[in-house]
Amino acid sequence: MNCEKALDSLPLLLYGELSFDEEERLEQHLAACVSCNREMDALRQMHAAFEQAEAAPPAGLLVDCRRELRLRLHDEQAPRPWYRKFSALFNHSALLRPAGALALVAVGFAGARLWTPAAQTPEQSFDTVPVSASRVRFVEPGQDGRVKITLEETKQREIMGKIGDARIRDLLLAAAQDPADPGLRVETIDLLNSQNETAEVRTALIAALQHDENAGVRLKALEGLKTYAGDTQVRRALTEVLLSDDNPGIRTQAIELLTRHKRRDMVGALQQLMQREDNAYIRQRTQRLLTDLNASVDSF
Repeated sequence: MNCEKALDSLPLLLYGELSFDEEERLEQHLAACVSCNREMDALRQMHAAFEQAEAAPPAGLLVDCRRELRLRLHDEQAPRPWYRKFSALFNHSALLRPAGALALVAVGFAGARLWTPAAQTPEQSFDTVPVSASRVRFVEPGQDGRVKITLEETKQREIMGKIGDARIRDLLLAAAQDPADPGLRVETIDLLNSQNETAEVRTALIAALQHDENAGVRLKALEGLKTYAGDTQVRRALTEVLLSDDNPGIRTQAIELLTRHKRRDMVGALQQLMQREDNAYIRQRTQRLLTDLNASVDSF
């Protein structure tokens, strides 16, 4: 075995891809060739370094890959236009290519003369957006009560639509859960607050209030839930936040909202709060609320 063949076989030896005879010949060559043996040592060191390196895939990589896969599958499953069939026929026949080209030119010319497409409004063009294969990047309020959403697909593009439109709302609900962009979540929750009369939006606001790691997002969600402080589900979330949130500003707003609807079902939570709360204002408000409810400050 010469050096050129040996160098080509070194990676295969390292990954166990050589047959027994090939490996035997390569080992014999390495035992006699200092240069190739040095290359083998360098390759082993590089391989060991790669083995020790821990790859840290970026956040959201799996989600993005699945989105891209759904987009590609959607394109593959879409029915082929009729002209593609004729194009394939012309491509396979050298005699038909000139005639096919002339026919396509004639069809295009006649179509342009006889038919002019109507101008699409933003709402009409929005119907063609593959929502399930898109990622929301930016949201901002537009004019006339519409919302502008920037989508990231294979490239970014902007769409416009009324915030009450179901598809616009679906995109906003998806953006409210984007783990990689807290700024986007804040802006999205702010927009969704105007739609808090719908059950799905209130559910999203409650989820953001209870689980979002960004305090700004939680504050925006709390703002959207103010008008529903008397709702049982919202009150349950406010009580949980009051006992567990590490932001005193959020806990302060939660106790203020709970104070608007004085119910005895929160006495136990308020008594727990008195035992653990170190913020003087929150303790004062909690104690006053317990007094108004004719409840003891201490739990028994």
